[in-house]
Amino acid sequence: MTVDDVPRIFKDIDPKVQIIDLQMNDMGPEGAALIAEKLKTNSTITELDLSGKRSKSHSSKDNEIGNEGATALADMLKTNSTLQILDLDSKFNNNNSSKSK
Repeated sequence: MTVDDVPRIFKDIDPKVQIIDLQMNDMGPEGAALIAEKLKTNSTITELDLSGKRSKSHSSKDNEIGNEGATALADMLKTNSTLQILDLDSKFNNNNSSKSK
């Protein structure tokens, strides 16, 4: 997904949809800001997952929303009373697990 896909996603979304899962999409702060703008007047979406997962042996799969994206999402929450869950978790997996000796 790129930042250019965000308007299309929200334009084509079924009004009955309550959960949006956009985890591991590397959207950047611009994508997060666009999503926040679209959700300011949201009355149906109750859960948004923008989480990511990183691994030392694989390339980053984080949404990389940064401070700018996080600030835009925080501002959106001031006016959006419908969204109940916003997942921004970014887990880090180290595939070099330690072994007991």
